[in-house]
Amino acid sequence: MSYAKEGNISSTEDRRGGSKSDKLKENSIYVIYSNSDADDVIKAVKGAIGRSNILGCVKVVGQWVITFSNDGDAQLSQGTGLLIKEDVCEVIGVGRSIVTVSFFDVPTFVNDEDLSAKLIELGCGIKSLWTRKHYAKFPHIENGIRYALKYVTIALAKDTYMRNCSDYKCKNCALRGHRDSRCPKTQCYKCHQFGHKSFQCLGDKRQQNEDDLNYLVEHMEAENLDTEANVEETENVSQTIDNQNSEIGEQNTSTFAVQKELHTQCRRTRDI
Repeated sequence: MSYAKEGNISSTEDRRGGSKSDKLKENSIYVIYSNSDADDVIKAVKGAIGRSNILGCVKVVGQWVITFSNDGDAQLSQGTGLLIKEDVCEVIGVGRSIVTVSFFDVPTFVNDEDLSAKLIELGCGIKSLWTRKHYAKFPHIENGIRYALKYVTIALAKDTYMRNCSDYKCKNCALRGHRDSRCPKTQCYKCHQFGHKSFQCLGDKRQQNEDDLNYLVEHMEAENLDTEANVEETENVSQTIDNQNSEIGEQNTSTFAVQKELHTQCRRTRDI
């Protein structure tokens, strides 16, 4: 069984040796409701008990810890429950540890009943069915993680709180829903943009692509210039050949005229 320890509340009795801490602990309850603010919880507690003997209202690991000035109010709230925004919330004494148990690397052939039986041996009371996690890309294949929600009570060391290990939060901004490597407040020192780190930066790749594109454009332009020069040279050679052909044609015409004149003179000589 694998689980993560969220934190331990140090006992005032260990530091001060007084019984006041034990008394306040007996006067404290857990309100199992995370989707509200302190105002809603305090108003609901006052409305349910009819008194305002509240010493503290603190949110711990997503749950509210209410401390009263006397143990009677704590006992009363545990017996009646609490209504917050039309939701009936469970109320548990602080003396009972609240955990969410997660199992990791569990083979598929292991039955949920076997996991429940093992927890019962440790003093747990299972309050929900087991949920099996699957791979995101293969939704029909289990990844070995199972957890029991909503809550499991277990006889562990006093003042021990557990959390679901799969619920992670960013180490940079302390917000949930993303890793620190994808934190919107993370700045890359290469491109000075937010949202990624330097080893994930694509700035160098983009610059290389731009350089390659510029080189290709320049190379094509140079080839086009060479092609235009060749065309112009070809046109000049063609014009030269045309001029030479024209001169040859003129020379041939002149030669023909001379030959005709000589032929005429020869005929005149015969007639004489």
